[in-house]
Amino acid sequence: MAETKLSMWEWTWLSFHVSRPLLWPVSSWFYLIPCGGHFELLHSPIFWSGLVFVTFPINLLTYAWNDMGDQNNDKINPRKGKFLMGTSNIDEHRLESIRNFAVLLNLGFAILFTLFLSLLKVLLLSFIVIGANYMYNNGPMFRRGPPPMDLLLPLGYLGLFQFSVWLNQVENLPVQTWVFHVFMALRSQLWGQIIDIRYDSIDRRKTTAIVLGLTKARMLL
Repeated sequence: MAETKLSMWEWTWLSFHVSRPLLWPVSSWFYLIPCGGHFELLHSPIFWSGLVFVTFPINLLTYAWNDMGDQNNDKINPRKGKFLMGTSNIDEHRLESIRNFAVLLNLGFAILFTLFLSLLKVLLLSFIVIGANYMYNNGPMFRRGPPPMDLLLPLGYLGLFQFSVWLNQVENLPVQTWVFHVFMALRSQLWGQIIDIRYDSIDRRKTTAIVLGLTKARMLL
């Protein structure tokens, strides 16, 4: 059966859905924390370009990449595909085209940021984004386990702290802020695994929640 061609509006809505807009506040939080008290940044186009980047573009890349290999699991999980969370009703070909668009979009922002950051810093941040996504979704595919890699790879989001510090030329965060947010990210990842434990088990994953069992996973949470 031939694939129905999407209108520009349908393509835009589909991309918006894939990018998980309900999770934009999380990535925005990581970006905004270092900027606390620097109200002068509200007048900075550089600050706003960074904030736009950490909402739609980086989340579109992250979740389109993730969803491409999660189609079978997402189709049996009633949480996916609803409330702008997940893409169980999108075929893999369209997800791949959205992922490719996200790569080009992120490349455009990377080129833009070389105007304000050194090439080395841009390459380092790009390596973190691409490396974490590749190891989580391809290659070793740590999203399926084993522990603790399924919990550790999402810590790549904390790279947005350093991105914000460099881009906006603000002070480095204290160690205790990093430590707090490491545990916050780990807790969020484990919480999601507990919610999905039944469907991840059907998919024969070996996530931390599955290996520990529901009771122990809740205790760890």
